[in-house]
Amino acid sequence: MRSANQSDIDQLADEGRSWPEGTTIAVRVASIDERAALIDEDPAVFFTIPHFRSWPSVLLVLDRIDPERLEEVLLDGWILRVPKKVSAAWLSEHGYDA
Repeated sequence: MRSANQSDIDQLADEGRSWPEGTTIAVRVASIDERAALIDEDPAVFFTIPHFRSWPSVLLVLDRIDPERLEEVLLDGWILRVPKKVSAAWLSEHGYDA
């Protein structure tokens, strides 16, 4: 879970934005371009803050995301962090194309 600190709130306010209501988590993504695509796809769910500007991750509001989409985003983030052998075995075991 990722809560806003005062610096986050102040920086968002400087940009004319505010921290969304609801439980928020940070998820690893493949690139900053992918993060931008997720935010463009659904800005009510996905967002970023200045703290993460140069980091390949995105924040998302759990209360606003479809469970299947959440599973996809979490799985993609997990695959980026675990050894390829681990992800390939898990994906194969669960019927996904590795």
